[in-house]
Amino acid sequence: METSHGICRIAVALGENHSRALLEQVEHWQGFLALVNMIMFCTGIPGHYPVNETTSSLTLTFWYTLQDDIMSFDSERQAVYLQVYRPVYFQLVDVLLHKAQFPSDQEYASWSSDEKEQFRIYRVDISDTLMYVYEMLGAELLSNLYEKLGRILTNTEQPSSWQHTEALLYGFQSIAETIDVNYSDVIPGLIGLIPRISINNIQLADTVMFTIGALAEWLADHPVMLSSVLPLVLQALGNPDLSVSSVSTLKKICRECKFDLPPYATNIVAVSQEVLIKQIHKTSQCMWLMQALGFLLSALPVEEILRNLHSLITPYIQQLEKLADETTHTTHTVVTVKVAYFPLYWTGAI
Repeated sequence: METSHGICRIAVALGENHSRALLEQVEHWQGFLALVNMIMFCTGIPGHYPVNETTSSLTLTFWYTLQDDIMSFDSERQAVYLQVYRPVYFQLVDVLLHKAQFPSDQEYASWSSDEKEQFRIYRVDISDTLMYVYEMLGAELLSNLYEKLGRILTNTEQPSSWQHTEALLYGFQSIAETIDVNYSDVIPGLIGLIPRISINNIQLADTVMFTIGALAEWLADHPVMLSSVLPLVLQALGNPDLSVSSVSTLKKICRECKFDLPPYATNIVAVSQEVLIKQIHKTSQCMWLMQALGFLLSALPVEEILRNLHSLITPYIQQLEKLADETTHTTHTVVTVKVAYFPLYWTGAI
């Protein structure tokens, strides 16, 4: 392993430091392509990072460098290089999404907390790389991801692993979080596919939530699609393991789509009130949820705002009345937190 790690380090250093010079040697393009393919092997080296290998992460900056150098040439030379390297970057996407896949549940459970954190950061680096690759491949990349996701979700004869589904969704999420996908013709199909995903795993459910959240602006322009995904978000609110992803996604939807949410308001308020009363989420997520409700209420008629505020605030008033007779430091802290919730409703509702 140390030998392969060293070879990969040398190949990456050569590619990063001399990428432009090697590209300019057009007559030797096959030699440089061989080096690029060697680095591709290093990117896709077998095993899960960081438990089985630590080499693949070294290569990610090379792909930034190569793309920057290609795009820095004039349009005529760009066209020549893109003819050679666009297929390479499509292959890179496949390799990166494979490396981003979670291991089996049993194997992942055996990882230490430090290994899980390193893997999380590694996936963020992959996400950043995919976002960058989109600048070269454009809408064709989204179409490619959509076709693959559609195939695995509609193939009933050979069911795919949840890891494969999650990785493809993660690719969509990575791009949609930073790139304007409002004009992509595959997003309606993606929204239609999401309810077909069999969600039986926390990691997959998290990515489904974050993907929906990344598409909140698109949903604001296509409100008819809200009915496809909003029930999934409200269902996830009741799961404490999905606290961050579900609450942040609902907040984004309520902020971006508030004028299209009145038909769903009763259900959103009821589910939110239930999870708040049960104290399913931590204080920070409760505050996000109240901010979401503030956005939602701001789009309702005044009488509905007042009625919903009354039902939302009454349980806290009752709790404060019970706490009023207690004088411990802990009680004072609880009271402070409870009172701090109230302005979050007014932020959006007034």
